[in-house]
Amino acid sequence: MPQICVFEDQGHKQLMPLTCLTPIFALRLGLGTLLDAWRLFWPEAEFSLYSRPSLRALCRELYPRFTVNKFNTSIPTVLVNARLLPHPDLAQQLNELPLNKVWVHNDTVVAAHAQGGTLEIWSEALSQDRPLTQTLPQLPEGTVLQQVDVPMLRHCFELLPLSQSAITMQARSSQRLGEYHSPLYPNVQVLRPEEVYIGSHCVIDPNVVIDARQGPIWIADHCHIEAMAWIEGPTALAEHVFVKSHAQIRRGCSIGPHCKIGGEISNTIMQSYSNKAHEGFLGDSYLGSWVNLGAGTCTSNMKNNYGTVKTSFNAAPVDSGLQFLGSIIGDYCKTGIGTLLNAGSQFG
Repeated sequence: MPQICVFEDQGHKQLMPLTCLTPIFALRLGLGTLLDAWRLFWPEAEFSLYSRPSLRALCRELYPRFTVNKFNTSIPTVLVNARLLPHPDLAQQLNELPLNKVWVHNDTVVAAHAQGGTLEIWSEALSQDRPLTQTLPQLPEGTVLQQVDVPMLRHCFELLPLSQSAITMQARSSQRLGEYHSPLYPNVQVLRPEEVYIGSHCVIDPNVVIDARQGPIWIADHCHIEAMAWIEGPTALAEHVFVKSHAQIRRGCSIGPHCKIGGEISNTIMQSYSNKAHEGFLGDSYLGSWVNLGAGTCTSNMKNNYGTVKTSFNAAPVDSGLQFLGSIIGDYCKTGIGTLLNAGSQFG
């Protein structure tokens, strides 16, 4: 099997504010990050990463076991655009991608299988953070370009409608649902226990309801769920998540490592080390890392006329096409107590 290299292209600029300080492949979707999803579908592959130059040092710190921004040109390598949304069928197709073939979607390089000097050409283009389509004329004779229709991430809000299906697909692909590695109190209610995974060293207090009737629930190692909390699937809690008493965690939530959550949360993705610990509603939103929402912070996620929510990109209005869209909040942002956020708000 060839080596897999997941790379960032200039599309990271379209995913602001979430990608100001975070590489695309580190964005969460499903049980973990986009990179984690590809590793789930390619469990035996050797991975390397290629980030934009400004994040190279950070990526080497975040991923010390991975080769970052460097190719072993003697090994055939499949380059995969980090904006390609992970799916097991795509993983199978890419695994069979012939050498010297390039997938192109409109004006975007999606994937390529290369070796030797061709890898050096790709490396030079990636290191300069320029459009990869400019590299296509430099590829050696015999390179085959194929236009493909595949799901590519264009705006960060596009991850939110995919959250429920991604959690469900990845949890079932793991073949670990029904495993319980931590004891439960007798009065913890688990509905459809065969659709639940609970990791080791978890503390789940009495009278917690884990409701997997609508989809799987994944609770990773070292989570603590306080009494009277209700969790509805599909939902994924990463390692060391703390769920406060009386929290309502509705379907579609993917909560990153070391987050603290409370109040009502629905169809929301949170990166690591972020807190929404107090009362208030957080719906159809995406939070970066180290975000803190003050007590009583509430997001609107729908317009009064039930139309599609508009947001902005580069100060220009963008129609999301979504009836439900809350806030997109970048890394290290904080809100004061009682903050009210309009539908489609973005800041970071």
